[in-house]
Order: sequence, then structure tokens, then C-alpha cells
Amino acid sequence: MSGIINNIGSRTGLIGQTEGGVDHSTICRVYMASAPTVTTTTWTLVTLDTISFDVGSNFEIGSTYKYTIPSSGYYHVDYQLTMYSGYMANFNVKIYTNGSEADHKGAEYRLNALTGQGGLVDLTSASGVMTAYFSAGDYIQIYGYIEERSATSSSFSTGANKTYLNVYKISN
Repeated sequence: MSGIINNIGSRTGLIGQTEGGVDHSTICRVYMASAPTVTTTTWTLVTLDTISFDVGSNFEIGSTYKYTIPSSGYYHVDYQLTMYSGYMANFNVKIYTNGSEADHKGAEYRLNALTGQGGLVDLTSASGVMTAYFSAGDYIQIYGYIEERSATSSSFSTGANKTYLNVYKISN
């Protein structure tokens, strides 16, 4: 099995095919291009508003910003949220499944910070990766949380490599 995707927009290999009983037409990458209004100390739905690719058309842009699982099976999910603020005290990202915080044992999380002038954190990213079983009709969303030390204007950072969600089916 080589080269499911060799670059965005150019597909070769297994996309749209079934091999070994696994439907390889369930793969999606979305990202945030426009920054939403973020309320501090509140879990905020991340508005993933741009689709890089969505074979199967399973991601909904609009009020829900969710990926709906088309067929039951094991899925690989990775996601990242980047935030810009000089006065951040707490920052996190979570996967929600069917509107509730997901409790997926084995999910891995990472936090990275880029320090700016005066030792203040300017750009912080939190990311995670997991493999879990989902039933057809389940849906996935990501939520972010910011807590600040003082009243500033923090926001989620936009861009394909800053705030994104990738989902693909790996097994039935």
C-alpha cells in the first residue's frame, strides 16, 4: 500500500477504493482560515472553515463544523489548535464526539510555545492524535480553551498548518 495521497489535490492509490474490506474513501483535512471571536475561560467550538480535501463530503462547514463518520470502524484523528496571546495563563484543545468531550483512552496531546518579546508567549499550539472506534453517524468536533492573566485580545491562529483537523479510516 503506497502513496494514498502524494500531495493535496492529486490522489493516487487507494482513495475511493475498497481493499481488504476497508473503504478508503473516508479521508478529510480541514483548517481554520478566519479567526472566530473567542470568549476566555469558555470551551469554544473551533470554526474549521476551509476544506483542503474531503473525499466523501463528510465535513460540514457552517454552524456545526463537524466531521460525520460515514461508516463504523477505526479512525485515525489528529488535530492542532494554535493561539496568539502575550498573556495566556492556560490553553488547551479537546476532541468532542457527538457534542460531548471525548473520553478516548490512548489519545496523545502535545503543547508547544513560541516565546516573543519580554519572555511572553506569543504563539502556542496544542495538538493531539488518537485512534479510536467510531460508529456510523458519530461526529467529531474540536474545541479550544483560553484563560488569560490580564484583559487582552487573544485569538485562535489561522492557517492550514496552525489550526486543523485530519480524519481517516484505517480499519473496519
